[in-house]
Amino acid sequence: MAVVDPVEQLFAQLRHARPMLEELLAATDRLSGREERLGETTESIVRALRELAPGRHLNHGFVATIDRWADGSEPARSSGRMLVNAFLQARFFLQLAVHCASQEASTLAWQRERPSEVAAFLRLYEL
Repeated sequence: MAVVDPVEQLFAQLRHARPMLEELLAATDRLSGREERLGETTESIVRALRELAPGRHLNHGFVATIDRWADGSEPARSSGRMLVNAFLQARFFLQLAVHCASQEASTLAWQRERPSEVAAFLRLYEL
């Protein structure tokens, strides 16, 4: 039985999910600044990022940021600072996902050309 490289598997999933990821990223540009929409969008981004690699845990620092907002008490959950921080981190990784998904070259060639972007994205999945 052939062993599947988790990085190659993630990039294959990225290419498959590219239209959905691009649509979600475009939706972040249309936010009106209402907290409930920002919260819903943050949750949608995190869900999409998790679905790219089912069975893999996301980076503990990223998850901690999201959890501080999502699992907080009502005052903590409604804290604009916590929400904006969670949203900005989620959007950053979504932007990396879209950028990585748009690469047509082989994964290894692109990793050599853009090592910091690839490393940051792979770090999200602890790869």
